[in-house]
Amino acid sequence: RPRRVVDPSVGSSPQPPAAAAAPPPPEMQQNPYMYNQQQ
Repeated sequence: RPRRVVDPSVGSSPQPPAAAAAPPPPEMQQNPYMYNQQQ
């Protein structure tokens, strides 16, 4: 849920709850640490 705090580029746009269930964007795939913060 703290997506906007972890990834400012994504935080610039409000993400619906469904986005959390969807596969992570390429930025998060490149950053395992950020991806872990999401989970």
